[in-house]
Amino acid sequence: MNNNVLIAFATKSGATEDTAQQIADILRSNYSLEVDLMDLRREAHPSFSQYGCIVVASGVRMGKWYKEALRFLGSDFQGKNVALFVSAMYKAEDPETYPTAVELYLKNVAKEHLNVEPFAMEAFGGRMKFLGKVTKENRDLNRISAWAHSLGKKIVGQQE
Repeated sequence: MNNNVLIAFATKSGATEDTAQQIADILRSNYSLEVDLMDLRREAHPSFSQYGCIVVASGVRMGKWYKEALRFLGSDFQGKNVALFVSAMYKAEDPETYPTAVELYLKNVAKEHLNVEPFAMEAFGGRMKFLGKVTKENRDLNRISAWAHSLGKKIVGQQE
């Protein structure tokens, strides 16, 4: 397994991109991993053969992943380690509805669209914008950091 990680994301409000950047920074600085970020809204069919691990991320709007991320999930990921995360304004940061968010936005999506079993999944809060201005944000930066460290340990552990 190589040290190259791709974090491919689709975002509209920017929360997913900011979360991807935070995760990438931790993977680089704490686990010496080579990490590339890719906006799936700009590059619809990225090549990922050089990556050992692929993290696919999407914002959730109206209960659904963005189409660019879903399309990418349909790629053949055989032989790759795949992790998923979502940024969801509703359900993901509320302890009572978090299990529902994981079931709907991660487990069901992975089952329907992914051809490998993901080795890590997480649902984070999101961000709401109105007329280009952030009106609400409920991302927990400490949870994002903790998951990034957990992910880094798994990636490094799989390489041994």
